[in-house]
Amino acid sequence: MDLTLKQIKEQSCNQEIENKTKQKAVEDTEISKALLKAQQAFAGVADELGVQNEEDVQSLVDELR
Repeated sequence: MDLTLKQIKEQSCNQEIENKTKQKAVEDTEISKALLKAQQAFAGVADELGVQNEEDVQSLVDELR
């Protein structure tokens, strides 16, 4: 089957779009994994610090300033 130049360009473009879509999915998965890891690392820290509401958070911020 002989492909025209237009068909070759379309195939190349479609392949590039597919590759970018796959790469984006991989990046999104890696970002999700990193966020989950951070959440797990911080789990329980608020309780340990006695932070239960926004006022407690503001008090901590004020202390650090």
